[in-house]
Amino acid sequence: MKKQLVILILSLFSLSAFSNSVDSEDAKVNKVVLTKFEKSFPNAKDVNWEKAGPFIKARFELNGYYMVIYFNSVGDQVAVTRNLSAIQLPLPAYISLKEKLADGKWLTELFELAKDDSTTYYASIEDAEYTYVMKAENGGDWKLYKKTKKELN
Repeated sequence: MKKQLVILILSLFSLSAFSNSVDSEDAKVNKVVLTKFEKSFPNAKDVNWEKAGPFIKARFELNGYYMVIYFNSVGDQVAVTRNLSAIQLPLPAYISLKEKLADGKWLTELFELAKDDSTTYYASIEDAEYTYVMKAENGGDWKLYKKTKKELN
């Protein structure tokens, strides 16, 4: 009996800590989503929930990584992203990215998008005049996804 009471108290503490991180009423996080999230990411910290179009989005930190997960309204995981450093890329993507960073360009953002059975990497690269969003599917070569001219002040 004492063992069951201890387990119940610990469960309530972990549940209350988790539910306190669900701070957005607009997200309307249902129990199915919460259960799936907690099962997939039991060590998540600083969880913030929000509504993102038709999806429910959770931003959180896990083992030193900043991550975002998207769920649909019935609780299915749609996609997961995490920020990366260039060295964490697969070797072919890393080498290809280093080539793109020549000639006064610099890397401003890099993240991985995992959904279904594929992983896609996105990188924002800038120079004095443009911002380039590059895309590498399954760790391959980088292709231009979007190019935006900077507004000069």
